[in-house]
Amino acid sequence: MENSSWVKGGIIASVICAILFGFYAFLYFPLVEQYAREAEERNGSHFALVLPVMTGHILPMLSHFAIEGSSIPDTLCKETETTCLHWSSEYGEGGMSWIDGEGGAGYCLEQDIGPARSCVERIQSFAMIGAGLILEMAYFIIGAVIAIGIARRKKM
Repeated sequence: MENSSWVKGGIIASVICAILFGFYAFLYFPLVEQYAREAEERNGSHFALVLPVMTGHILPMLSHFAIEGSSIPDTLCKETETTCLHWSSEYGEGGMSWIDGEGGAGYCLEQDIGPARSCVERIQSFAMIGAGLILEMAYFIIGAVIAIGIARRKKM
């Protein structure tokens, strides 16, 4: 029975990780967002992310920025979407008519072809799920190590 104490400890820690995720997703971040909107003129709190950073729950949420800033989307996704890098409301040499994302008409003076947005979003979703699973495994391992330590102390 004592040999399974590390499994129990790991499961308890994994449940704590899942509860913390629910707390952050459904209570903490919505309250922080509401407070930030209300305190926009006061610059809000600079310590709002300290708690999720300490528990590691910021990692899955930051995986979005890690993917966006890397070359992974360029490597895995076909370059099919045209993006306007330099847009003007007046015609310029070499410009072609362009409608921006907000419906404004003008001229695109410089274009770039990049990966499809749907593909990039799919990669970001997989990265977030992967980071969440890694966090869950880390909590399991920490819980198992704590349980082993407690079991050894009880034997002494």
